[in-house]
Amino acid sequence: MDSTKKAEFVQKAADTKQRRDQQWAEHEDNVSLRRATMQQTAAFREQTLGMERQRLQDSEAARKDRAEKAPQMFKGPDGDYEWDPEGKVKGERLPADPRYGKVSDPALTSAQKQGVSRGSFAASEISRGLSNVNKLDMTAAASPFSHLGASSPIDALIKVGSTALTPDQSRMIDTAAAGLGNQLASLDSSMGGRMAAGKSQDDLQTSAVRQAGDSGFVAAYKLANAKELTITALKHLPGHFADTADGKEQIADIEKSLPWTTDDVLAAMRKDPKASDKEIKGLVAASARLHAVTESEAKKVGDVGGVPLPGGGDPGKGTSAPPLPAGWTVTAH
Repeated sequence: MDSTKKAEFVQKAADTKQRRDQQWAEHEDNVSLRRATMQQTAAFREQTLGMERQRLQDSEAARKDRAEKAPQMFKGPDGDYEWDPEGKVKGERLPADPRYGKVSDPALTSAQKQGVSRGSFAASEISRGLSNVNKLDMTAAASPFSHLGASSPIDALIKVGSTALTPDQSRMIDTAAAGLGNQLASLDSSMGGRMAAGKSQDDLQTSAVRQAGDSGFVAAYKLANAKELTITALKHLPGHFADTADGKEQIADIEKSLPWTTDDVLAAMRKDPKASDKEIKGLVAASARLHAVTESEAKKVGDVGGVPLPGGGDPGKGTSAPPLPAGWTVTAH
């Protein structure tokens, strides 16, 4: 190989090595830059995650702090609410914050307190009158029922059955239950006129108070209806009167004042061939109106299996009866 070609070969080898070294240096620079970028990205991500963790911790701490500072009692327009995040308090929850449970209704107004007092007194008088009927001596010689051999008022009235009561028999019951109609009217007044379902006092007089010409069955039914109506009314008095000690005692006394129910009388009437279906349905229909059933429930009155009881919201809505006072409800007993 001559010197010229040898020199070219050496020069090409040197150029090749120089390009290779330059490319290798550029590759190392690129790798280092990529590594540094990845490290920066990882560090930024870790910093972001740390900030998010801290934010969540701060939020949890803030929630706990707010919970500790939350008022234990909240007085709303519809009653008192207690702080109850665990849901131990049964019943209504505060719409704005369901962690509060309702523990009491609002305090009664003066008018409501007077209504409860009047209703309680009227119920006591009704209970006394019904108890007097239940204590009548049906076997005494002076009793107009003595010839029936009856041992109790319900026994005597059922034996009279579909026959109209005699003047003496009527007088005996009316004397024992003196003032029943007036006390029912007073109880109706304390209930805002709801007992008559917008029918003024007509239904009270014709469906719960004995009328001239009533048969023994009808008289027995009306006495039981008056008892059941009184219990229903007491359970609807404001302030949950029926749940108080006085309310429970009074309801128990009324339940014991008369040992028979409307269902007992209806059962006896079905056994009497003289009692007509028309008479039975008439009693049930009148009782249903008196107990203020809703329009949909009133359609079931034709079923003589029993007397429909009140239920729902305001059964007097759409009638001439005044609206229910605040805090009053109408439910079945």
